[in-house]
Amino acid sequence: MAGNNRFLPMLIVLGGFALAVCACSSSNGAAHSHGGDEPAAVRVQITTVPETIRAGQPVRIEAKVTLGESSIDDAKKVEFEIGEDGQSQGLFTAKHQGQGVYSLDKTFEHKGSYYIIAHVRAKGMHSMPKKQLIVE
Repeated sequence: MAGNNRFLPMLIVLGGFALAVCACSSSNGAAHSHGGDEPAAVRVQITTVPETIRAGQPVRIEAKVTLGESSIDDAKKVEFEIGEDGQSQGLFTAKHQGQGVYSLDKTFEHKGSYYIIAHVRAKGMHSMPKKQLIVE
């Protein structure tokens, strides 16, 4: 019987660990589920004008920022991160154009596959949508 007592501390630790994991799982689920009463999230849609991008020609990158059906004209910060081949070229501050649209004019010097991440801080939220661009 004395041999069984040496496993008791290990069982207590494992039991406590199992309880902690279960408690964390149930609290995480409850934190994300508010019975449908969650506030709407800030939405950001990235577009380019023109839609087809050519190397050496200017393009306007736009982010339309909304909350529900309303445009957000008072975003705290809107920046575009531009990169190529997984390497960021930096963050560029967008200018507010009105009606929830923030934009940046950019010329891509050579053909390739680029990505744009809009970093938007508005209404106490942070949104970071990503869009792939092909420059012809």
